[in-house]
Amino acid sequence: MGRSYLDSLNATQKAAELMTGAGRNLRGFEQGYLNDLRAAYERDRDFALDNQIKYRQGILGDAVYQSPQGATANLTDPTAAGFGGAIQGAGIGMDMAKFFKDMKEG
Repeated sequence: MGRSYLDSLNATQKAAELMTGAGRNLRGFEQGYLNDLRAAYERDRDFALDNQIKYRQGILGDAVYQSPQGATANLTDPTAAGFGGAIQGAGIGMDMAKFFKDMKEG
């Protein structure tokens, strides 16, 4: 009786190990699949970009990608530009009002 009880406990433990092992294997296979998809995506992306860079540099002889291009700051003040436009519009409006007033009187 004791031996059969011990055998059943060992069998239960073995079954649990098989189930967790199967889950571990499945998780490993799925992670491997996801890693392969990611590597394929990055390989395809980098291959196309690398070929375009080589084409532009080697065949066309332009587009230097190694050093960053200089950037110029945009120093235009939109408020000052808007204010200047409003003043200009007001001047034109006053000139037109004067012109029509002179036409009406004359």
